Amino acid sequence: MQTFGQPVNTYYDLTQANVVVSLDADFLASGAGSLRYARQYALRRRVTGNPGTMNRLYVVEAMPTPTGARADHRMPLRAGDMEEFAWALATAAQVAEGPKSGDNQEIYTWAGSIARIYCATRAPAW
Repeated sequence: MQTFGQPVNTYYDLTQANVVVSLDADFLASGAGSLRYARQYALRRRVTGNPGTMNRLYVVEAMPTPTGARADHRMPLRAGDMEEFAWALATAAQVAEGPKSGDNQEIYTWAGSIARIYCATRAPAW
């Protein structure tokens, strides 16, 4: 509220996203927009026409969730390491400047792989 001076909500549109990354968020099964997000996500999972148009879901989470169960790729990660992963992903996708490496090399390997796929599709997903 301090940033905008009034209460605001964030709404996502998954209908155009080729790459969806969830950082410790169960967006398909909980929250105000979960039904909308589940429908939008499912619409892009149907293989009709061009099979290359199906979205990909990458989930990084501390505890198993229904969203993680639906993920194409899921990485269990301590809650305390989520910020490092977010910075690694933003840096690898060249949308922010952050640390180039850290203690957990798996974070940077995963972030780099997702960023390469994201950059190849050129569809905004986060």
